[in-house]
Amino acid sequence: MTACTRCAGSGLESGSDAPDRRAALVDALRLRIAERGLRSSADDMVSEPIAGELLGKAPGTLRNWRAGTRPLDFIRRGGQVLYPLAALAAWLDARQRRAD
Repeated sequence: MTACTRCAGSGLESGSDAPDRRAALVDALRLRIAERGLRSSADDMVSEPIAGELLGKAPGTLRNWRAGTRPLDFIRRGGQVLYPLAALAAWLDARQRRAD
């Protein structure tokens, strides 16, 4: 069985409700983090390199998005840029919906 790359391997169907889809995507991202031995914070935040890996984008691309017109939700904590898994799930969901 191969995992869907568009939905982070969650096996989601396009007819699902958006909140349910995104919650399932967050769960799928948590699973990918655990499987790869990566780390997230207790409040479901990940560093820029990990966010880039989960989205299939270079960390520099995320920096460019932050400086430009396509920012993902992020926070700065202790000088580090962190991305909430919910924001990454929303981005993946929007990308999947455009592809359908």
